[in-house]
Amino acid sequence: MLVAAAVVVSTAWGVDRWRDDSVAGAPDRSAVVQLPRLVPSPGVLVRSRVRADASLRVTQWIRPGSVLLSELTLRVLPAPGDGPPAAIELRDLRIRADARVLAEPVAELVSGQRVAVPFYGYVRAIRLDYVLEGAVIRSESSAPGRGLARLNLVQVAGPGTDQTHVFETRVLERRGGSVLSMACGDVTGVLQSCGRGVARGWQTSVHGSATARPVVSVVDLPSA
Repeated sequence: MLVAAAVVVSTAWGVDRWRDDSVAGAPDRSAVVQLPRLVPSPGVLVRSRVRADASLRVTQWIRPGSVLLSELTLRVLPAPGDGPPAAIELRDLRIRADARVLAEPVAELVSGQRVAVPFYGYVRAIRLDYVLEGAVIRSESSAPGRGLARLNLVQVAGPGTDQTHVFETRVLERRGGSVLSMACGDVTGVLQSCGRGVARGWQTSVHGSATARPVVSVVDLPSA
């Protein structure tokens, strides 16, 4: 879901920008970003929770490293496939940086759209929360209730985002469902089994550009 800024090449889509006053003036100590141990230094942890409606609730933690951060750019990628690209929608975006909450949430972004988020100075930890619609393909016949979750359809460009990425997939256990496996694409895009099972899902690491190759999970969807 994340990639170095040098990979972003586009003249077809405009870039929306958050206003310069979008960072709250006073820190909110109750919103201090706590980085899980899994977040590489520098690097990114992407935790996707599969929901009964086949959407993903995603949390991304970014450790930029010892650099000044001026801006992050978010872009929603079209889903890969042989046919027409499926519509992917990102909504309910919330961004926190250290003890600050960005005051203006983006209502939604769809495939091809992107937004630039300004920061000011040194940032130790960033957390993004959002819901992703259209990222899970439901099985229509062979295995009812099963789906393929595509985990890296959101591209985030900025310091630290071209480093190691840890992808983790979970489901809501109290509603059933399970994560069966994970696969990562090789340089030709062919999927191969990757990662390992963890207590509540599956986990893998990807080094470098995280949107250059597909990362997917096979899941049994939880009940509504």
